[in-house]
Order: sequence, then C-alpha cells, then structure tokens
Amino acid sequence: MPVSCTAVAHDSCPGGGRCAGSWAGPSAIRRTRAHRSGLLRHQRLLGAYNAYLPFILSGAGLSTTGIGAVMALDNVFGLTVQPLIGMVSDHTMSPWGRRIPFALFCAPVAAVALATMPFVPKSAVPGLIAVVVVYALVMAMWRAPMVALMPDLTESAHRSRANG
Repeated sequence: MPVSCTAVAHDSCPGGGRCAGSWAGPSAIRRTRAHRSGLLRHQRLLGAYNAYLPFILSGAGLSTTGIGAVMALDNVFGLTVQPLIGMVSDHTMSPWGRRIPFALFCAPVAAVALATMPFVPKSAVPGLIAVVVVYALVMAMWRAPMVALMPDLTESAHRSRANG
C-alpha cells in the first residue's frame, strides 16, 4: 500500500520523493498539462521578447552593436545563472517543494519587468538596460527549476508523453 502524501510538489514526500499511489489518474495528467502549458506560454513570451526588444532598444537610440550586446545577456545568464540555480533548486527543501518557490518569486518579478520595458522613457537608456537585465536574470533563475519540475511531476514511464 502506497504511503499517502500531502506535499504540494511531491518531491519531499515519504518514500524517496515518489508517491506511487498519488501519481496515477486524472490529477497527474492535469498537473503535467498545466506545467506544459506554462512552458509553452514562456516560449511564446520569449519569442515576443526577442522580436520586439530590438525595436524598443533602437527606439532608445542604441546602436546595432549595443542592441546585440543587450540581447546577448539572456544567453550569458543562461550559461552562468541557470546551472547555479538548478543546483540550488535540487537542494531546496520547502513546504512547496524544490522548484515551486522559484516560480513563486521569479514569475511575478519577470512579468513586471517585461511589462515595464515598453514604458521606460526613451531618454532613460540605463534604466531600460537595467529592466532588461532584471528580466533576463530572473527568467534565467526561473527556467532551470521549471524545466526540472516535469520529471518531479511525472513518473518516468510517462515522461516522453509529458514532453509532448
């Protein structure tokens, strides 16, 4: 008989992080679909960010070299911050699980930063770059735990279907 678990993300539950009885059925499918839907929305926002940010930056008077440097920050943070935050999230223990605290902190901060970008005055280039840096940094902190959440939510036998 499986041990019942009340953990929200089930990565701190009895039995080594897997509750055999609680992973089957419609609730597991809903969790996986909700997670996939969030990652899909992130990809759509990232596409819009990459498409529109160069126009915002050029409107603020940055050269093409400056625009390229600012756009490269996302990749720099992806190479440096994501692995570090991934390691931190692997060792995080909270009532919400290992990954969810990063989403609860990073997603609202990133949303505010993204919504602020078009409204920063064109004359405030350092302020605009600061908002872009905050967005890129917070999204790098969000990405690694959210990608690692799918294996936490889905049994290994169902992961290929969960990945789409």
